[in-house]
Amino acid sequence: MNQYRRRYCILFTLALTVFLGGMCGPAVANASEPDGRETVEATFDLELNQPQSETVYLSDGRTAEIGIRPASAIRPLWDSYYDNASGNWEIYYNSPIIYRHFYITISNHAITNAHSPSYTTFLCTVSGESFNWGSTHATYRLNVDTVGGMGSTVAVLQALMEGTTLHTYAN
Repeated sequence: MNQYRRRYCILFTLALTVFLGGMCGPAVANASEPDGRETVEATFDLELNQPQSETVYLSDGRTAEIGIRPASAIRPLWDSYYDNASGNWEIYYNSPIIYRHFYITISNHAITNAHSPSYTTFLCTVSGESFNWGSTHATYRLNVDTVGGMGSTVAVLQALMEGTTLHTYAN
């Protein structure tokens, strides 16, 4: 496994550990090869509520950095605003592992229709999805599982009407 893929696996495992472990006390993150050959561990104090990182040393001499940061420091991957929005819109976001989209109609500063949520994945699977909408929002959520069972996350794509402004974002 190359250095970048290992770093991604280590960071993803850390994020999953922090998410599942709650937000109090120390958190310990472990990452290992799929065949279980090597384990790397880092400990963080979640009560500090500040970004933290630790350099870990791998058995082959390489190093990796594992880090955490409070959710308030994490912004959506995509965040846009459109003033005086009206008419038909396709809301979409394309990332390296998942493409997702849906359509909305805006009339009189309200979402009057939302439909056709859809996704395409690469190197992951979707274990659940939900789509709901009302006059001020349309939200598409996907439960995304990594290949090999390394972890899962929730991917959100959302359109919000904030007065006359359409606010769209994805995580």
